[in-house]
Amino acid sequence: MRVEVLRSFIDKTKEVVKKGTIIEDMSEERFAEITESTGYIKKIEDADNENAGSALEKMTVAELKALAKEKEVENYSTMNRKELITALI
Repeated sequence: MRVEVLRSFIDKTKEVVKKGTIIEDMSEERFAEITESTGYIKKIEDADNENAGSALEKMTVAELKALAKEKEVENYSTMNRKELITALI
């Protein structure tokens, strides 16, 4: 499965996994493990996310925040552009 790292964290091998990293081939088991322990990753569905992402990329930060507020995204007001787009996809 394809996932994106939403926030940097240290994995079980003591390596830092940086925010924004795309991991192409994560197992369901590993995904569940990280999600339960940190919640810092998110699944990416290829076609849907690319289409949604390109539309969101064209929006201003103010527009993204308004949409995030409408969609009830937690802590949207403190997010930067990339975080908003990730949260909205």
